[in-house]
Amino acid sequence: MELLTIGAFARMSRLSPKALRLYDELALLRPVRVDPDTGYRYYAAGQLGRARLVAWLRRLGMPLAAIRAVCALPPAEAAREIGAYWARVEAETAVRRDLAAFLVAELTGEPGREPMTMLELRHSAHTDRGLVRPANQDTVYAGRRLLAVADGFGPAGRSASGAAVAALRFLDEAEEPPADGVLGALEDAVRRAGEAVRDLTGGANDAGTTLTALLWTGSRLALAHIGDSRAYLLRGGGLYRFTRDHRVEPHSLLLLKALTGDADPVPDLRLQEPLPGDRYLLCSDGLTEAVPDARIGGAGRVAVWATPELETAVAVTGVLLAGAAAVPLNPKSGEKELAHIVSDSAPRTVLAAPGARLPAALTGLERVDVDAAAVAPVPSAGVSDEDPALIVYTSGTTGPPKGAVLPRRALAATLDALAEAWQWTEADVLVHGLPLFHVHGLVIGVLGPLRRGGSVRHLGRFSTEGVARELADGATMLFGVPTMYHRIAEALPGDPELAKALGGARLLVSGSAALPVHDHERIAAATGRRVIERYGMTETLMNTSVRADGEPRAGTVGVPLPGVRLRLVEEDGSEITALDGETVGEIQVRGPNLFTEYLNRPDATAAAFTADGWFRTGDMAVRESDGYVRIVGRKATDLIKSGGYKIGAGEIENALLEHPGVREAAVTGEPDADLGERIVAWIVPVDPQSPPGAEELAGHVARRLAPHKRPRVVRYLDALPRNDMGKIMKRALTGA
Repeated sequence: MELLTIGAFARMSRLSPKALRLYDELALLRPVRVDPDTGYRYYAAGQLGRARLVAWLRRLGMPLAAIRAVCALPPAEAAREIGAYWARVEAETAVRRDLAAFLVAELTGEPGREPMTMLELRHSAHTDRGLVRPANQDTVYAGRRLLAVADGFGPAGRSASGAAVAALRFLDEAEEPPADGVLGALEDAVRRAGEAVRDLTGGANDAGTTLTALLWTGSRLALAHIGDSRAYLLRGGGLYRFTRDHRVEPHSLLLLKALTGDADPVPDLRLQEPLPGDRYLLCSDGLTEAVPDARIGGAGRVAVWATPELETAVAVTGVLLAGAAAVPLNPKSGEKELAHIVSDSAPRTVLAAPGARLPAALTGLERVDVDAAAVAPVPSAGVSDEDPALIVYTSGTTGPPKGAVLPRRALAATLDALAEAWQWTEADVLVHGLPLFHVHGLVIGVLGPLRRGGSVRHLGRFSTEGVARELADGATMLFGVPTMYHRIAEALPGDPELAKALGGARLLVSGSAALPVHDHERIAAATGRRVIERYGMTETLMNTSVRADGEPRAGTVGVPLPGVRLRLVEEDGSEITALDGETVGEIQVRGPNLFTEYLNRPDATAAAFTADGWFRTGDMAVRESDGYVRIVGRKATDLIKSGGYKIGAGEIENALLEHPGVREAAVTGEPDADLGERIVAWIVPVDPQSPPGAEELAGHVARRLAPHKRPRVVRYLDALPRNDMGKIMKRALTGA
């Protein structure tokens, strides 16, 4: 493929190189290649259409997230989205036109309207659990004329939100402002709030607050809004949001507008058009605003018994359409773990397939059997991007499982980024046999095809026969975990139909753990098709992937997805800039794909992020010269410090699996008085009666990697302990 320099591409697209660089930084239009030495960007002629579309949408004033979404859609859907966006713009213009008419009438002395009956103002200081969360640092106020909510952020966030609201309270206590002066009074009050925050933070911008307020004069209702708090109108049984978020990423530190120490506030100011009977609700970004069904309950959460059946997909989709959050439950979980999840997430209802047997831990929930063939109208839920979509519980290694709250924004961002990276369209048919209680099978494997308008065929239970059957019958994509691909690699020599079916697939994707290089090569040799890998986790969804049009390099997980920022850091937190394929660091990420919090665990949430807002993944990796990421293991279990070296367990495991006498391998470290840690290999031999010797395996690794990476101890097992996703449970090996 012939590539164009940024200058040549700029001339052909009639855009400036500066604009193209900006589009790259905003993840609107990525170059096909960036020279690692010079930093020069190169584009393909096929990107001209997207470049022009991005430019036109920018001129329309469309927000960045909306542009990314529109660019990922087929033309007809993109046209509908643009039409809907412009309708919203026209509606907002109409509001400003009415405001202008009001101002003209007031200034020219024309008769005003009769004073209206006092509106009913209410405030909500309740979260999903019924209390303001300390981590949100919220402050709320509801008085006779004033309604205000602020959500602080940063080290002095709680004080900042309190100071901002306190600066507005005089509006409720002082003489009522005249109707024609209500906007000015509110603007002055917000300026005072900004000064109060500035005094509190000493001019720093690492702490501040959002602020949304309504002021009522008896005939006029004025709104001031800055940040990502939310204001809703309840009218005629409908709930309508009438504020927009001033943010570019999910964290308040990245708000485009906020009250901080280093800038004067520039709030949105406008008059509302109230009617008798209206009710208004102000929420911080952490507050729940609507309950569409009594069975969902005050928590806004519904449990789903996530068996590998159609009813699970229908249940989760229905919960999301109803505006609630789904809590998928693993049918293999024990009673104690299920009891913890139910107590922690507090759903009132559990959805299940008819005939499914539910354990005693769920007896306190109302059971609703899912009718997958039933048809019902889609409810109007009035949800926002930040509302919870899923609460997925991570496996607890040192305590009970934690519920990762995944907002709708994160699901949309990940699925749209994958669609761009994998060239995923409505024409694709996905096949997989993944569990539906993890993000891999549920988010990527079910919601992904739905968002693209495509389809998915779930095997119920993975089998190589099922894979061959569905791929031969028109499926274009296969998702799996390394255990599944290992079984495929083992079956290929004796199954030509499987090889033919895999060779005809458009995309083979592996995730949830590293796919051994040996299996990569065996599959490629038999089918002519290479497996690509991606990297993600419950809290972040997807972070990186090998692109469909990129090099499917064995042992790597590709490059960061659009919108995702990734860095490697040393133990002291300093960033690693080397792209040498050798320097190991912890992966930290930020972007719209991140979770909101660990439910009811503000301590764990705070510990998961750095002071500057990056999520600590706990995974160790290196980056190659072209930016490709190669995972070397978990920081807690896979990083071995031996003889002054930092060694990743993953590369040693790959080397061991290349030995013809090794069926499975895992590598851990254990204390050593001389080396600090010694490398331990756990081996499942091909022939248990005649396993390869420890010295033979050590020499095998030393020749392929380096002498200091050879195992010092070899232990033999009948099988390696694995979880539901096929990951090796190394803590079970070491007894930690």
